[in-house]
Amino acid sequence: MSSESPSWLQTGRGRPPRERWSYTTEAPLTGLKHSRESGQTVVADQSGGVYRIDRNGKLASVTRGFIALNHIASDDLGRRAALVDEQRRLSFFDEKLRVVWSLELPDAVTALDVEPHGRYVAVALANGKNVVYDANHQRVFHFETPRPLRHVRFRPLRPALVVAAEYGLLCEFNFSGECLWTARLPINVGDITSTGDGERTSVAAFSQGVRHVNGSGEPDGTYLLEGTPNRLSTSIAPFRLAVTTLEGHLYWLDEAGDLVWGAGLPEDVFAIHTEPLGNGLICGFQSGRIMSLAWN
Repeated sequence: MSSESPSWLQTGRGRPPRERWSYTTEAPLTGLKHSRESGQTVVADQSGGVYRIDRNGKLASVTRGFIALNHIASDDLGRRAALVDEQRRLSFFDEKLRVVWSLELPDAVTALDVEPHGRYVAVALANGKNVVYDANHQRVFHFETPRPLRHVRFRPLRPALVVAAEYGLLCEFNFSGECLWTARLPINVGDITSTGDGERTSVAAFSQGVRHVNGSGEPDGTYLLEGTPNRLSTSIAPFRLAVTTLEGHLYWLDEAGDLVWGAGLPEDVFAIHTEPLGNGLICGFQSGRIMSLAWN
């Protein structure tokens, strides 16, 4: 726990946050996912460690011995997590980070997500095949895309996935493997994030700013920022959007896209996750340092 906020938080524009807590892993990060309802954060690092950090920044559990972890995801309840290693092994965990089951995958994984209630896990493969398993590792459905997916997100309130591939392809698939809509963007997608009701998906469109689409895939506005957006995370309500840029800045925006706070980052960011009520942000740096930032 930090006694005072780092100086970089105070040197930006707008209303700065305070540092609520920080934690540093043993090695650089390879995965980070925040559970919205439990407030826990699941983290993987290059040493093969998987950590569960509680909402107060304390280490709740840890497991070690994995090799070259490269994808991690968890549910919103803090009960289920999934990870993939370099050997194409998918492992599914309980709340104590004990392996419930694991299986070998036929190709490298390009994207991974766990359904908000922990009932399903989605895996996108480098050969363009994509599979959804249930919590008992039974295959629920599969579908193929012309290009490998780079981002996979479960819809919060309905059985569907919002997915993105290279060359600006953004679409939604239901649990029958049917494509419900397709939105073709003029540029590649750096990251995607959705509101709690799933009715707005925001896309980091690099030089095109932050693009929004509604629940039917129709355009829903654009935020233009100083810099090139590459990572995004949105709250459930009230609306807050965290954005990092390739130039090394972090922005905290309101629903209209106006700046609440912005600052230069002290080091490279690995991942960001906005807390559900829009009053805080989990920021994981490449080095292994994780910070919880809060606005009163």
